[in-house]
Amino acid sequence: MPGKSVVVLSTVFLALACVSGCRTSEPVERMAVAPWPCVMEVAYTPNAIRVDGVMDEASWQDAQAVFFMDDIDSPNRNTARAWVLWDKTNLYVAFSVKDSYLRATHTEHDTAFPGDDGVEILIDTRLDRSNKWLPDDYCWHVNLNGAILDDRGTSDGKIDHSWNGNALSKTVIDGTLNDDEPDKGYVTEIAIPWSDLGLGEVDAGIEIGLDLCVNDFDENPEIYQYSDWCNLKVFHQPSGFGLARMVRQIEIPARKPSNERVIW
Repeated sequence: MPGKSVVVLSTVFLALACVSGCRTSEPVERMAVAPWPCVMEVAYTPNAIRVDGVMDEASWQDAQAVFFMDDIDSPNRNTARAWVLWDKTNLYVAFSVKDSYLRATHTEHDTAFPGDDGVEILIDTRLDRSNKWLPDDYCWHVNLNGAILDDRGTSDGKIDHSWNGNALSKTVIDGTLNDDEPDKGYVTEIAIPWSDLGLGEVDAGIEIGLDLCVNDFDENPEIYQYSDWCNLKVFHQPSGFGLARMVRQIEIPARKPSNERVIW
């Protein structure tokens, strides 16, 4: 899906944003030599994450946060933070999204979500950075009702929606769905089994291509707002994904999430 986003970083990282255009807390000297638009170190969690949309596990405090937002210049602008963890079984992703209008009506698996708010995770497993959506490339759309639309690439670069993974997700909203009352936002947690990606034993040092995205629908039913970590115009394009490196412990100080489920 198309998407535009703007960097949201603390003042100390503004220089990095100007140099690399990515949304991460990597230091400038490290990003200057990296060939990827964004780089993330993914911390190991010794205990499995409960996929409940709460983010109360201590391991989330060790995760490196990334930040992005849509390009609507209005009080309804959405902002997002995302974190990633790993263990031997799963890749875990959490989003905390500020959104004053929460919308979602679809509940069935593998149904398109026109008009629904939600998140996307896109992975280039082999890190081949192709311009085509190949069999090692995977995507998960998750709406606010917890419905998942997943897909995989094909040898001729097509999107195969018949592929089904085993990801688990849970969203907790701060507000009410599908009405005109102002809302605050939501938290979504997702666990993606490494086996879905065709990977066997996973250990520190494994690297994958990754993009993290938010899809939003507000007042105008004809307009979606898309934003993502890597600032792509076309989401299913692994050549523009960031690099996610599995590590035992973050070497760079991570931004700490709040204890609140919804951060804003």
